[in-house]
Amino acid sequence: MLLLAVVSGRGLADPVEVSVAPEHETVSAYGERIFRWQNALMDELLEAENSEPPPSTLDSLQLAKAEARIVRSCQPLNEAASLSAGGRRPNVRLQLKVAAALRSCDASAREVSKFLLAREKARLKVLP
Repeated sequence: MLLLAVVSGRGLADPVEVSVAPEHETVSAYGERIFRWQNALMDELLEAENSEPPPSTLDSLQLAKAEARIVRSCQPLNEAASLSAGGRRPNVRLQLKVAAALRSCDASAREVSKFLLAREKARLKVLP
């Protein structure tokens, strides 16, 4: 719920009136979903890096690039959540950055998710 407070109408459009997804999801619900998803994906990326070696150097390079993209594109969401968790309120500039970053963070999360899924499928094919 940290991001919900950041995106839900504090200087931004009313979350009930603004739909950003085909299913007419509110900005705050979309932001909360993306924030949680990208955090879960970052956990998976860390596990992937720390578990077994990647199947190839190319895979390792793709993993690093995917991680860099999600970190960069989701940075405003993470910054706002960190401030909120610390009891501080993100300023209007950061709130606007969060709103602007939602779609690119979502796209990066989708890319990382596809990469991790493909990597897991490849790993399962190698198992005896």
